[in-house]
Amino acid sequence: MSQTVKAMSLAVAVVLVAGVYLLPAILGPINLPSMDSLSAEPPSPGPDESVAVDQQEDASSSPDPAPVQPPSAWLPGYQGDTPAVQQACQHLAGSVPQLDRTLCLDAGYVATEHSSAGGVPIIARHVTSDVAMGEVLLIGGQHGDELASVTAVMAWAPALADDPGNMNWHVVPALNPDGVAGSPPTRTNGNGVDLDRNMPTEGWAEKVPSYHRTREKKPEFNPGEAGGSEPEVQMLVSAIDAVQPDVIVVVGAGLGLVEFSGDSPSTSGFGPLPAGSQPMKPGSLTAYASADLGIPVITISLQDRINGSADEDLAAIRNDLRTFLAERFPTKGSDRQARR
Repeated sequence: MSQTVKAMSLAVAVVLVAGVYLLPAILGPINLPSMDSLSAEPPSPGPDESVAVDQQEDASSSPDPAPVQPPSAWLPGYQGDTPAVQQACQHLAGSVPQLDRTLCLDAGYVATEHSSAGGVPIIARHVTSDVAMGEVLLIGGQHGDELASVTAVMAWAPALADDPGNMNWHVVPALNPDGVAGSPPTRTNGNGVDLDRNMPTEGWAEKVPSYHRTREKKPEFNPGEAGGSEPEVQMLVSAIDAVQPDVIVVVGAGLGLVEFSGDSPSTSGFGPLPAGSQPMKPGSLTAYASADLGIPVITISLQDRINGSADEDLAAIRNDLRTFLAERFPTKGSDRQARR
């Protein structure tokens, strides 16, 4: 009996030893988890998996953003208190009397893709009308030393938003922020160039430098090295090209009159300002828009360069301007087809 048990034990041992060597060869290696791996925490998801999880959580917890209407091509931004708008409003409010920074920030301005020669963003705003019959490009602060023009355009923008009449308004309150912030303020920009002699008018190279040397010799009328060389002028040219305005309204200060060029004559002025005239200067905005492109230009020059006009006078000027445009453009594109 004992010999039988021994024989059976030997057979079992042989089978076990054979299994140890033969099973891996038949089945392949078997990797069993170690005790360390069993106690470790599960691996974290990869970067792509984390982004997907975060997006799923955000989508489930956040509402869809409100749609935003982009402005036209020359305003590649959206309304809002952006750093560029903050910089521009702070710059202007620190230089222009009676201009409140909050009013500037809350007025819906956006930063255009252009900055001044000194690096200050040039801001603008669109005001649309449900019954628009034309496009108006409204400009203030072309001459930096005419601070009242910036104040006036800034004050007009909210009123135009409430009642734009029958026109869409494209508002640039301070074309020359460098000159506005000068000590003292200067007509010229940060490069010492008069923007109203730098417009790329036809024959600029032949006409403008010689006119400056012989007629307007003061540095404040410096036309620059070439027509359209200044960033502020480049912004204005791109705005005219994008907006295709039916009329350009330029607000200045110091003469106390309203000047009509092109085919927008008027027998009377606006508010307390009488109608008047000034000679068209080569390289000026009036020469570029009116003479070269056939776009009428209305120049409103307030009485005082710094303090401008009383609030009631500004309101009267704005209302008369709006009435004039309503009568001048009774149907959409009524004047544009004749010009273009």
